[in-house]
Amino acid sequence: MLRRKHFCEDAARKIIVEMVAALKHMHTEHIVHCDLKPENVLCTHDPSAGSDDWDIKITDFGLSKPVVEGDHSELTYCGSPLYMSPEMLFKQAYTYATDMWSLGCMLFELLCGSPPFARARNMASLSSMVKSYKGFGSTVEGQEVDEVATDLLRQLEKCKVSPAAQEFLCRLLDPDQARRISAEEAMQHEWLSVVADQEMHLDQAVRRLSENRSMPV
Repeated sequence: MLRRKHFCEDAARKIIVEMVAALKHMHTEHIVHCDLKPENVLCTHDPSAGSDDWDIKITDFGLSKPVVEGDHSELTYCGSPLYMSPEMLFKQAYTYATDMWSLGCMLFELLCGSPPFARARNMASLSSMVKSYKGFGSTVEGQEVDEVATDLLRQLEKCKVSPAAQEFLCRLLDPDQARRISAEEAMQHEWLSVVADQEMHLDQAVRRLSENRSMPV
């Protein structure tokens, strides 16, 4: 990521769809990672080699937490500030949606070269920016101007990010965790669905091949 500065949408989509699949599995098993950031995502290919055909692995589950419905006693507040969700940053109850915010921060970084709130000078500045951010929808005409969201949209436009990718980011970076897109919903989003379908068909083909090889002759 440091070498490339930012990625084309096809490469970013490949990375994100594999991360969403991993998160969907984790969340199905009632686990929240709590510390998603580029340093905790491994690529099986060197990005500088010119190929965008990578396999992605999420690592470092040292801060991960099991989710027990209605029980917040085991929740702790941790992670890397630039990727922390509002609920994590402000020490509120959180669930799987906190991982989806972190994923949104990573996607923004893939497409634009830095996390969305990287201009914050310190924790106080970061907290102020996140608190004032009302979501991309707050920039529509007739609503109070959200300067943070306006600046983020300006960065996306500068990097020529497609409307579909912007809408996906809007769903990931929703400050209301109740509205934020889930991993399962993300797999169906139009920006990911083509690659997600390809991954699913490939997995099915590999599974059938493995089953055929194991059949007695």
